[in-house]
Amino acid sequence: MNASNNSGQKNKKLFPDLLMKKLLMIFLLVLFIVVVITNTLVVQEDELVVIKQFGNIEKIIDKPGLYFKLPLIQNTDSLTKKLSNYEVRPITVFSKDKKNVIAISYAIWRITEPYNFIHNIANIENAEALIENSVHSALREKFSKLYYIEIIRGAASGKDYNDDITAEVNKQLQNTGIDILDIRLMRTELPADDMETVYETIKSEREKIAKQYITAAENEASQIEAEADIQAELTISEANSAAEEIKGKADAEAAKIYAKSYNKDPEFYKFIRTLESYKNTFNEKTTIIIPIDSPYAKYLMGK
Repeated sequence: MNASNNSGQKNKKLFPDLLMKKLLMIFLLVLFIVVVITNTLVVQEDELVVIKQFGNIEKIIDKPGLYFKLPLIQNTDSLTKKLSNYEVRPITVFSKDKKNVIAISYAIWRITEPYNFIHNIANIENAEALIENSVHSALREKFSKLYYIEIIRGAASGKDYNDDITAEVNKQLQNTGIDILDIRLMRTELPADDMETVYETIKSEREKIAKQYITAAENEASQIEAEADIQAELTISEANSAAEEIKGKADAEAAKIYAKSYNKDPEFYKFIRTLESYKNTFNEKTTIIIPIDSPYAKYLMGK
């Protein structure tokens, strides 16, 4: 009887022990699964993961896949490989002649050196603040070398200042792990008080340009007209010379004919010359009185 009772008591004592062991094993298994899940990293194609241990950079993962970090002592920062677009706050800058211009721009950038980025900047918010300060500085530097009217003309004609500003910002951000692909100056605006002044300035400039074009056109027209007059005079002179030459040849030819006529019939030659002298001397209103015995009268009367 006593042996039976002792056996029962032992069984009752072993059951709680086995249950506790099973529960402990289940707990440890669940804890292990939780630890594994919470410390497993899934790195995407467009992602950078920085593993830190006690605040120091332990590892930078830039390839996609599954990774594991040590629980409790390691933590991670995730960064994007994608291009980021940051709209910079508008800034009022001064031209070379101390006039105000409001510049509105945005930056396209990416992280190219994760270690330098984390070590020098730490996070995206700090990066955007640093980019903004650098862009503002570059805009001040660029526009301080330009006169007010040059900036306005450049904005009106679509002049591109982006390359110069981008180069200056990249220069300022060396060793930060940031690469600026492009700084785009979206537009420049004028303070409201300056709009009327600028309008009048632009109007005056365009009227001046229009007058220059008109003057140039008038000068060209005058030059063309003068050249045409000279050409006309040359043509007339050449025509007169040609006419004189033709007349000279005709007179010479006539003289030859007269000479031949004189040699053949002197009386007829004298008669022809008389007729020519009358032709050159008299007109339709001239009254001629000639002796009846003159050769001309005899010729007219058929004698």
